[in-house]
Amino acid sequence: MRNAVDVITTYTGEGPLQMHIKNYCRENKNIGSKDRKILSELVYGFFRIKGNKIIEDITPFIVAAAENSELLTDFTMHWKNKVETIAIYQESEKQDYFPLFSKVSKSIETKSFMQYLQQKPKIFIRCNVETLQLVMEELMLLGYEFTIKENIIVFEKNYPLDTLNSFEDGLFEIQDIASQHVAELFQPKKNEAWWDCCAGSGGKSLMLLEKMKQIQLFVSDSRASIIQNLKDRFERHDHTNYTSYILDLEKVTEKDLIKIPQFNAIIADVPCSGSGTWGRTPEWLSFFTEDKLNEYILKQRNIISTITDKLLPGGKIIYITCSVYADENEKNVSWFTENLPLKLEQQKYFQFSREGGDTLFGAVLIKV
Repeated sequence: MRNAVDVITTYTGEGPLQMHIKNYCRENKNIGSKDRKILSELVYGFFRIKGNKIIEDITPFIVAAAENSELLTDFTMHWKNKVETIAIYQESEKQDYFPLFSKVSKSIETKSFMQYLQQKPKIFIRCNVETLQLVMEELMLLGYEFTIKENIIVFEKNYPLDTLNSFEDGLFEIQDIASQHVAELFQPKKNEAWWDCCAGSGGKSLMLLEKMKQIQLFVSDSRASIIQNLKDRFERHDHTNYTSYILDLEKVTEKDLIKIPQFNAIIADVPCSGSGTWGRTPEWLSFFTEDKLNEYILKQRNIISTITDKLLPGGKIIYITCSVYADENEKNVSWFTENLPLKLEQQKYFQFSREGGDTLFGAVLIKV
């Protein structure tokens, strides 16, 4: 309990909670590997249950978090009768629980979304028809528990999936179910030029290449380390026919842009609040602010304004966020169409809360 209280009370929202826990354990060398797992479960569970509520005593919330975990049965038995019992989240509390709740899109089914936030999200891996059986055989050999939805394998528990032979051989990718489905918006044609302009480690580009390998692919990100991760990931899948850039689209110069060709389509998986994925990073339920939201909105508008100039007439921008806030999604799309030579073809949410997955937003905009 003391370690959990220390970690929670010293965390300020600067940087990922995962790193804060790791640094705390590094400084307190008496915390063993099992204790680290318990500590992580308690702290993450605390933020899932607390949300954005203002509280005076954190210990009842820590105990409530323990009750939700099989790993923490002994902890729960020890503490349950020593602290005040709290009522877990009620539907009527959603405005206090979720920051800026009034800004959540009306298209979000909030009941299942709030339930998703308070549970440990599931892990999903993406296979194709040819590799599914091989991946399943290795998983069964190792005794891993899983279920299958289409060609997606679903796990309730955390396993070291990135150490498997089938992962090293490029037979599957670890990717949330919502991220997998957003590829429905990609409609590549042979020999087209596509730019994944906020590529991260390349998950969207890999799905694009699965649909059509014979395209001219350009990828960029502002972080050199992330581009290196992308290159490693592409190498596992034997993809070599692409061009990569290290490019900050908010600070890009005319000289930089001249080097970049025109495109038939641009995937813009833009920086955002990440609110549709806060089941995985529940600390943001307690630390997200309207100022941060406004920073993201401005960043998104700047990026789309910049890349629109690199789109051929009739070309498409596939705008993607992992946010549930209308300001980053529908309202931003309205701003794009009112202020840029773009018209809306379609927009939708990819909400998989009931399946234990994230929520993403996607829109297709055409240059006119």
